Amino acid sequence: MMKSDEKYQVPAWMRPLLPLLCNTGENDPEELLNDTETTASANVVRYVLIVAVRSQVDLLQLLYRKGLLRTEIPGGFSPEEAQELLDNLVRSHISRALSGERMAARDRNADLAWI
Repeated sequence: MMKSDEKYQVPAWMRPLLPLLCNTGENDPEELLNDTETTASANVVRYVLIVAVRSQVDLLQLLYRKGLLRTEIPGGFSPEEAQELLDNLVRSHISRALSGERMAARDRNADLAWI
């Protein structure tokens, strides 16, 4: 447990994964990790964001220690490039579903549900 005057240091292997954390409220994950002042009674929304980020970081650390976490993205893509590829794939599938192009009903229904 860190003392209130200590700053949390993000390990180098985790730094590329920070943009992939969920529920940050578009706040800097390191800022949330180092926020020791916010309480649930003072600002419940920010407190939930802090807890969400800390739990994700704890999970990443556990997976890393057990050797179950790949710290590189296959293909040598940066996190931003991987997100862009995923976004393009989703847009492509949605476009196919809306165009009426022949595709498996399971895929079409999943894409239309995504919309």
